[in-house]
Amino acid sequence: MKSETSFEQMLEQYSGFSQYELIKYDLGDLASQAGDVQSKMCDSCTGGDGIPKHTYDTKHEADTQADMIYEEERTYLRVYRCKHGGWHLTKSTFKF
Repeated sequence: MKSETSFEQMLEQYSGFSQYELIKYDLGDLASQAGDVQSKMCDSCTGGDGIPKHTYDTKHEADTQADMIYEEERTYLRVYRCKHGGWHLTKSTFKF
């Protein structure tokens, strides 16, 4: 019987999650396996659901992630600069 590692078990368990969900719920290792851009959590900003926002170091990284999410889910995400540094994604089309 083939023995699976914990990581392989996690991949199987979350195989139905989209790349956006993997990033949103901070399953970064699984998201990077799927080819996502790496992000880190913002210490100051949260989404409307109270979950900390992911921060991308460059606008290009954030744009790349937004494009990948659009291709996978047809969800448009706008990129904007975080006032604490880095870049975020939002579903809002309005600039605040």
